[in-house]
Amino acid sequence: MSIYKILQPITVRELVDKIRYDVNLVGDKERIIKGVSSLDTTDRSILCFCNAKVEKANNILETTPSDIIIVDKNLEITDQVGKNKTLLLADDPMLYFIECLNLLFPSKGEKKISVKTDISANAIIGGDVNIGSFSIIEEDVYIGRKTSIHNGVHLYKRTKLGENILVQSNTVIGVDGLGFSENQEGEFVTFPHLGGVVIEHDVSIGSNTTIAKGMLTETFIGSGTKIGNQVNIGHNVKIGENCFISSGVIICGSVVIGDNCWIGPGTKIVNGVNIGQNVKIGIGSVVTKDIKANSFAIGVPAKVIQVNN
Repeated sequence: MSIYKILQPITVRELVDKIRYDVNLVGDKERIIKGVSSLDTTDRSILCFCNAKVEKANNILETTPSDIIIVDKNLEITDQVGKNKTLLLADDPMLYFIECLNLLFPSKGEKKISVKTDISANAIIGGDVNIGSFSIIEEDVYIGRKTSIHNGVHLYKRTKLGENILVQSNTVIGVDGLGFSENQEGEFVTFPHLGGVVIEHDVSIGSNTTIAKGMLTETFIGSGTKIGNQVNIGHNVKIGENCFISSGVIICGSVVIGDNCWIGPGTKIVNGVNIGQNVKIGIGSVVTKDIKANSFAIGVPAKVIQVNN
């Protein structure tokens, strides 16, 4: 259990006034927040959140020493909890807690580029960009504002990153994909990859992830998409907006994924598959065929078991 102290303590009332989010307050509004932590904190004056289901939440709140807690707005508060704690009732406790963290721990905003980074002279880098040590930024790379690139990242040429992107350590973007053709002698002949990678705004990419550039077009990732650790994305792949690609996913070449899709951990999607919008794919699935929009699929091979109209 860790406690993260804030530089300037703030009252609960002041916190609520600063964030544009519909919350209701129960308890002492003038209680002072000195830091944030998880629910198992032993200190008071520490902001936490409880994301448990309503029926379990009261039991958790009665046992935790924390006295400033964000909870589900539908919670029926017991007399004991309401008497001893300050509660912030929100539609989504975790989302509101994130808003609080952004307010209490603001980004400094200055550009920080490690001297141990190799950056091409013709790379274009926007303002408020951070680049960690031992990263390589090749020619014709564009990095948008407020982007953070951690240690050991390699951005190959013709990679374009939008604004507010996070790329975690040891990730490679723009590498050649597995593009080969077999000649008459049975030898593999390389297909030159002339395309690049285009990643739009507000995308998060986990560590040790590989994204291949396109062959004659761009590999594309839409705004708001979140990609976990150790993910492989093949050449010519198109991923829509606000997708969630879990850790260990393998997306083979020329796959197309629509907006608002959720891909479970360890899923494998074979070449050329088309996945519609609002699709969910269960953990460890192997997708060998197209999946229509608004479906839930799971299994090896993956089968659609539910369609939401």
